[in-house]
Amino acid sequence: MKPVKLRIIVFSSRDISHPKWAGGDLYLSRVLAELSNLGHQIIIVCEKYPGAESLSILEGVRILRLRRGLLRPMRNFLVYNKMKTWADVVIEEIEGPAGPFFLALYVRRPLVGLWHQPVRKILLGQYPSVLAGLLSSLDTIYGRLMRDHVVITPSVASARRIQSLGVPATKTFVVPGAPDPGPQESKLVDIETPFFLTLGKYRKYKCFDHPILAMKRIVNSHPNCHLLLGGGRAATRREEEVLHRIARKEGVEANIRLQPLSQSEKNWALANSVALIVPSPIEGFSLVSVEANSFGTPVIASSGVPEDVIVDGLNGLRYKFGDINQLSEKMMMLLDGSRRAELSRGCKEFADRLSWPESANLFLRAMRASIHQ
Repeated sequence: MKPVKLRIIVFSSRDISHPKWAGGDLYLSRVLAELSNLGHQIIIVCEKYPGAESLSILEGVRILRLRRGLLRPMRNFLVYNKMKTWADVVIEEIEGPAGPFFLALYVRRPLVGLWHQPVRKILLGQYPSVLAGLLSSLDTIYGRLMRDHVVITPSVASARRIQSLGVPATKTFVVPGAPDPGPQESKLVDIETPFFLTLGKYRKYKCFDHPILAMKRIVNSHPNCHLLLGGGRAATRREEEVLHRIARKEGVEANIRLQPLSQSEKNWALANSVALIVPSPIEGFSLVSVEANSFGTPVIASSGVPEDVIVDGLNGLRYKFGDINQLSEKMMMLLDGSRRAELSRGCKEFADRLSWPESANLFLRAMRASIHQ
């Protein structure tokens, strides 16, 4: 008997065509594309952006884009009400930037939460403490709302945090991401080597100032070493100016480069850097880390990166979040070519274990568990 093909509605903040897409959007798009290839019917309901069509199809997934704003939850409800008899399962992106959606309050079809990580640490790093404290109550609210529903999360570390909020371990499914490196084409001809790399939007909570501070020690012994901060999409000008100001104050501005990177430039930088640095206080998974590993490049990861993504001494080095001395020590260690070469072998072995087809199969298993619970 052939497995039944599912009809799936996904309520998310953004699809991968959105100008401000982030790692979580990439994760979701890759999984849904694989599920579509397997014959499942999928509609993703997300935010409309300027110039976007309200209806489109991307990689076999139908996309319905709704107007953003305070009425987005009501628009979600109206869409669900029209399609509830069609759907076999509903997926909600938990605590996305366009949320909260609170679908558990009214969805009576099997509901699966895609929860990358609780947001408390992100909010505390981005906003004043009072506002962050109020907003982080969403963690507690969603922990209660999702107690009776299946939750998918990309790492063991995130699963433990979510379970601490009240979601049972029996309903928590870990579905990791996978590398998506693509080809190398565009070399950054005016970047000096050796260089370290960070990638991501210039956001305060990402703590890109930490590797800049660590560079002061590095430059003293390796004056030709550089740090490339690849700003990616929608980098904020204000935060970029803050990073420049810190570099000037520390006397390392000549060794710091802030630049948005195309996909091919990003791939070249990942393949040719001494290491990727991920300094943030929390990551649900860190797709860019496994992308770096797929090129054989180790990652210097803060304690905010899940330990099942970066294993100290295997595919990178770990340090305590916010400890600039530890960070600079790890950077110095990898400027030793033999140490980097040793880790490089582990990086490729680790990345080879991960694939989007396997992630889609795990995702499908979680959805079927929701249907049959």
